[in-house]
Amino acid sequence: APDASFGRALCRREAGDPKAAIAHIDAYLKSKPHRTHTGDAVYGRGLAQVAISDFSGAAKTFAGLIGEHPEYAAIDKAHYELGWALKSLDKHAEAAEHFSQIARNYPDSPLAAEAWFHVGEDHYENKEYAEAATAYRAVKNKSPGSELGEKALYKLGWAKFQLKDYNDSLI
Repeated sequence: APDASFGRALCRREAGDPKAAIAHIDAYLKSKPHRTHTGDAVYGRGLAQVAISDFSGAAKTFAGLIGEHPEYAAIDKAHYELGWALKSLDKHAEAAEHFSQIARNYPDSPLAAEAWFHVGEDHYENKEYAEAATAYRAVKNKSPGSELGEKALYKLGWAKFQLKDYNDSLI
């Protein structure tokens, strides 16, 4: 039964057996590919691939989820995981695009502040300090007083310093 296969996949992943989880998810998806939990199954497959350091496979899985199931309830999480998989493959510009998707298209997502931070980091590494400052400021505004907000404030100061905006670099 497909639902039992999906349940076994979740159990295998939680039990630390991602390869078995992938096998059960594949069986579930092959049985009836347009079921209620298809998005969850594909997302779970991507997470299992990350767990075995198959970042290329995970990137393909998450990209497929985003392309084939744009209505998926946790599409922001799919973009986030795709961003991390791409970062792990040293595809930083592509990763930044997916983090940017979250920041811009899902501003109420719990991942939005962290996504903005990654966007800022990408701009900073590319010496695009004004854009980095904008992204860090968005993090600071979304997460004031949090550890991430404080880190963004620090990085905002450095971006302003690089822009020779010394007064604002002492935020």
